Amino acid sequence: SNIHAMSKRQKTTMTPAAAFASGISRPTLVLFGDSITQLGFGGGPSSSPGWASLLADSYVRRADVLNRGYSGYNTRHALDVLPSVFGSGKDDARSYVGDPLFVAVFFGANDASLPGERE
Repeated sequence: SNIHAMSKRQKTTMTPAAAFASGISRPTLVLFGDSITQLGFGGGPSSSPGWASLLADSYVRRADVLNRGYSGYNTRHALDVLPSVFGSGKDDARSYVGDPLFVAVFFGANDASLPGERE
């Protein structure tokens, strides 16, 4: 398959390897959340594809879907790992997400607790 690159003057077609070498990349979709996100590509007891794999299939060859799911994490934990996931800016070397097209954030199930229980 070929990737189409647009310039102001003309449309050119190049192989995926040439596009990678030239720095042309696909948009990024980032999934950030708890175990529901972590298992979004499947791998659980169900044999059916997970929601993240269906999303990746919908965007195949048009965007890269990055799964940043952390089983057992709640929103407080998410704040702790936020810099390691997204860096301090799009040019931060710690971040592989760059400038995402969109970010899905799924936390909440692990935030529920009974009064007096450890959160």
